[in-house]
Amino acid sequence: MRPPERRRTTEREAYDAFVNVTQQRVTGTVSLRLYKGSSAVVGRSSVHALYDERFVTFGEDDVYQQSDAAGFIRLYGLSQRVRALKDLELRAGVAAAPAPGTPETPEGEVPATSGDAKFPASESELAGV
Repeated sequence: MRPPERRRTTEREAYDAFVNVTQQRVTGTVSLRLYKGSSAVVGRSSVHALYDERFVTFGEDDVYQQSDAAGFIRLYGLSQRVRALKDLELRAGVAAAPAPGTPETPEGEVPATSGDAKFPASESELAGV
């Protein structure tokens, strides 16, 4: 008797598609050192590796510009800054205003606030968090 066939959810199909696309160029070999129940990667190679010696220097090439780092770091840290602001509001007893377009604030209306929230410009402004 065959087991009943499982239906795949749309979420599962989306995850599978994501993994399949991200793994298309995953090939190559990995060398491991095994010792007393532990393992360590000691070498790896692939024809599709993203490491390329032409781009590892921060010299005169068009691949990396130092000015790109500041924007990336600020954007990458946005969720932490928002969380810190929310924590500060919570500690101060300030109720956060609903976002535009949420059930509490119909589309097109701007929520009323007791003051404008300001993103900290630097990590030092979050030192007290």
